[in-house]
Amino acid sequence: MALVKQKHLNLYSRYTKDIITDLGIPVTIVNATVTSQCPNCFYDRVHKTSSGRYNKTGPKPFTSGICPVCKGKGELTISTEKTINCTVNWAKHTSADEFEGSSGGTIEANNFQIKTLVENYLLIKNADSITIDGVKTRLLSIIKRGLKENIVCVAICERDD
Repeated sequence: MALVKQKHLNLYSRYTKDIITDLGIPVTIVNATVTSQCPNCFYDRVHKTSSGRYNKTGPKPFTSGICPVCKGKGELTISTEKTINCTVNWAKHTSADEFEGSSGGTIEANNFQIKTLVENYLLIKNADSITIDGVKTRLLSIIKRGLKENIVCVAICERDD
């Protein structure tokens, strides 16, 4: 006879999702910077920069010099951003202008913990950076948690400013 029945697991799953929805805050995940050739100028493959010549199809015509779209780089780097809901446990800020761990002692100096639904695991794991309340951070570790099946993922991040 199982002590934890399927109805208990369903309640746990639903309540965990509700808590993250109700108590969470918006967290911006910056992922997968994609580099592509500039749509406005010709690309110089030898020097790996802009050729300085308008390609006649781009959005901002120019006669010579630096391309106004890629600023002479010949390539554009685009980051994708997605906002997800997470609960956040920040490290405490002391009067000595330092950060110390939470009362539980599980969060080190300058670190914090975010918890969100497990569907966001790969998004966070592959993140270039994570921004909360305008503070840029980087991922230190991430794990999946739950009863029998994984319901949430918990990530430990560090300030990157």
